[in-house]
Amino acid sequence: MIFFFGLKTEIFKSALTIPRFQLRGKIIDDCELYSANINKDSWEIKKVICKKNNRFYFVDENEINNNKFFFLAKIEDLEKMKKNNNKQFLNLNNYTDTDPAYRGNFKIFIKNGGFSSFQSEYPYAMLTKKGSTLSPLSHVTNKDADYNKIFIRNIYEYPIKDNFDLFFINMNSKKVVFKTKLQTNTFNEIDLENKFIEPEIYMYCKNYLSAPIFVSVKNNHVACEHTHPLYDYIPTKDGYKIIASLKKELNEITN
Repeated sequence: MIFFFGLKTEIFKSALTIPRFQLRGKIIDDCELYSANINKDSWEIKKVICKKNNRFYFVDENEINNNKFFFLAKIEDLEKMKKNNNKQFLNLNNYTDTDPAYRGNFKIFIKNGGFSSFQSEYPYAMLTKKGSTLSPLSHVTNKDADYNKIFIRNIYEYPIKDNFDLFFINMNSKKVVFKTKLQTNTFNEIDLENKFIEPEIYMYCKNYLSAPIFVSVKNNHVACEHTHPLYDYIPTKDGYKIIASLKKELNEITN
């Protein structure tokens, strides 16, 4: 099961284009698009009213906030959630479990300015696991931009707002050069200072998995980048072992 999200700030808006078809062209015409949001201690699920045609849903900025996420489901799928009073988000169906991954288009734009977009998805497996996220900074941001932002989105299976840590770590000196708190089940916004955009400085988030998005703005034009899991960049049979060893070292640095 795949989820989609957007963001909304004073500066940035977003829009989503979500396919109604599977990769080989089969239309998922017996599903509807729903949103989920935390209401007190439960998941509040609502049908999304938006523009659509026979191929796509078009979710505009008016339907998007930093806490809501979107998914495809049938009415009978939602009955599974009601059995536990919407206290835990379940893997409701497999309509979007495809290979290659089922993705939507995530467009970020500035009012009276430019925009950027990329293929976006948040797989159900990330909802149920705790872990860490590691990413370089200089490879995905622009030191010559007017400013850089990092947006970090977490979706967790339980409707909770829990704090977790983000660090910038100098991999040469093995020292933490910046630390802040993030929150689950929302978009977190971090202003990225130029002094941290160096090849040796990496971003490291502990305890919850997340999707980091890096945005650079120059002359009101927007560039947007995202990263993949580190093992995607280590094409060897020992890739997972190498990453596990690296994250163990980072945990020791940040404890």
